[in-house]
Amino acid sequence: VFPPAFVPGSHPENPFGEDLLLFYRLLDTPARKIETVGDARRIVAGLKGELAQEWRWEAALNWGESDTEETSATNILSEEFEAALFGLGGPNGGQFYNPFGLNPQNPPEVLDGFLVHDVSTREASREVGASLQFAGTLLNMAGGPLDIAVGGEFRRQSLEQDADELALRGVLVGALGLAPLNLDRDVSAAFLELFLPWNDLFEAQLAVRYDHYSDFGSTLNPKFGLGWRPAPSLLIRATWGTSFRPPTFRQLFDPPSQFVDISDPDPYRCPVTGSDFDCQGHAVEFEFRGNPDLEPDEGENWNLGLAWEPDQLPGLSVSVDWWLIEHKNRIIESGDYLTELLDPTANPFVIRDSPSPDDIALGIPGPIVKYADTYFNGDSLETRGIDLGLSFSRTTQHSGAWQAELNYSYLGRYELGLDFDTAQLVEDFAGRRLGFLGGLPKDRATFRLEWEGNRHSATAVLTYSGDYQSPLNRFEDGVPTEEPFVIDSFTQLDLAWRYRFELLPGSQLQLGCNNCTDEYPFYNFMFNSEAFHEARGAMAYIRWAQVLGP
Repeated sequence: VFPPAFVPGSHPENPFGEDLLLFYRLLDTPARKIETVGDARRIVAGLKGELAQEWRWEAALNWGESDTEETSATNILSEEFEAALFGLGGPNGGQFYNPFGLNPQNPPEVLDGFLVHDVSTREASREVGASLQFAGTLLNMAGGPLDIAVGGEFRRQSLEQDADELALRGVLVGALGLAPLNLDRDVSAAFLELFLPWNDLFEAQLAVRYDHYSDFGSTLNPKFGLGWRPAPSLLIRATWGTSFRPPTFRQLFDPPSQFVDISDPDPYRCPVTGSDFDCQGHAVEFEFRGNPDLEPDEGENWNLGLAWEPDQLPGLSVSVDWWLIEHKNRIIESGDYLTELLDPTANPFVIRDSPSPDDIALGIPGPIVKYADTYFNGDSLETRGIDLGLSFSRTTQHSGAWQAELNYSYLGRYELGLDFDTAQLVEDFAGRRLGFLGGLPKDRATFRLEWEGNRHSATAVLTYSGDYQSPLNRFEDGVPTEEPFVIDSFTQLDLAWRYRFELLPGSQLQLGCNNCTDEYPFYNFMFNSEAFHEARGAMAYIRWAQVLGP
C-alpha cells in the first residue's frame, strides 16, 4: 500500500502494542489489474511539383490524434481502508481489517468496504499541421551548383485529460489526485538551408531554423558545416550547431496534486538529534505541479572528422569522428534530492516548520513538513567521444558479394551537472550505470560480415559492450565490500543463413541463431535486461518469408 497507513496500538491483532506506520500490500484482495486501450489515427496528404528548371516545391497537410483510456480494478479507498484499521470497517462500521500474519484472510464484507473497481482515466492528444518548402539552384559556383532550400510549417497541438470522480478527487491509495486538462499550443517555424561548393577543395553548409511556441516563446538555431578535400579520396569535415527541446504540456501546466509519504532522512537534523523522526523519516505532504516559467532545453554540438576511400583499395571506406554535445537549462524534476544541496532556510522545494527553542539552541532548522515538487531549468549535460567506421566490400564472379563492416564507439565523458541557486554538482557517469538510462560503457563495437551468392546468403554479427560500474558495491560471501560491483563486458555472436527458392518467386527460408555461443551476462541483483545484453541465452530460429505479387 502506498502511501503508508497508520495502525493504532489498540488494534486487537497488533503484536507490537504500539502505533505503527504500515507499508503493506493487500494479499487477500482480487488481483490488481490495469487495462490500457489506445487508439491512434493519422492522415497525411501532400503535393509536389516543379516551378521552373531545377526548382521544386512540396506542400503537405497532416492530422493526427491518439486516445488512451486506462481502467484499473481492485482500487483501495484510502480513508475507508484507514477506518478499517481502526475497527470502523464492514457494513456496520464495527470490524477491523487485520494486516498481520503470514497470510491474512479478512471477511469479504470488510474488503468490500474499501475496494472499488473499474476506475478510468482518459487522455487525448491532437495535432494538425501544414508545411510548404521550396528547393532549387540559385547559381553555379566553381565547385558546382549552389543549392538552397527554404520553407515553413505550422502546427496546432492539444492535450485533454479527464478521469472518473474517484481518480479526480485523489482518494485512492497509491494514486495522485488528477485535475481535468484542456491545453493547446500553436507552433510556427521557418528554415533556410544552403549548400556552397566553393571549389574542388572546399564546400560549406549553412542552415538556420526559427521556431515560435505560443506558450513559452521563440528560439533560433543555426548549423554550419565545412568540408575540405586535400585529395579526391579524402574529406576532412567539421560541423557546429545548436538545438533545443521545448517543455511539454505537463511540465508547463500540470495542475497541483497532493499525496502523503515518508520523508527522507533529514541531512541537517539527523546528525544532531539522532531521532527516528529525523533519521528514519516521517509522514509529510508531497505536492506536485507544473512550472509555466520553464525555458527550453538548449543544446550545442561540435563534430570533427574525416572520411577516406583510397584509390589503391577500391571498396575500402574509413571514417573517424570526434564529437562533443552540450546541453544547458535541461528540464528536471526537483524531487527531494535538493534537500541537502540547498540552504534549508531558503529551499523552495522543501518546506520546514519554524524551529523550536531547542532547535535554535542546537543550530538546526525546523522539521520538514512538505515537499513542493515541480520542474525547473537547472541541469546540464556534456558528453564527448570518438566514432570509428571501417567497411570493405568486394564482388567476384566465383565467390559472390562480400561486405565487412566494423563500427566502434568510445564514450570519453558523460558529465551531468546541477546548477541551481547555491546547489552545484558535477559528476561523470562514463563507464558507469545511470538510473533509467542504464549502463554507459566506454567501449562498444559491432562487426558485421555479409556474403551473398546466387541464391544463398549469410550474415554474422559480433557485438561487444565494455564493462561498467554498478552503483552498488560488491558482495563477497554475502558481506558487502567497499569496492564497486563491475558488470563484465559482454560479447554476442548472431548468425543467419538465407536461401531464395527458384521455383517459388519471392520466397525465402532463413535459419539462424541469436547469441549463438550462449553468453549470459552477470548482473548485480538489482540490475538486469540492459539494451545491449542478451539475457535470454542462445536462441535458434527458422523463418519463412513469402512476398506476394510481382
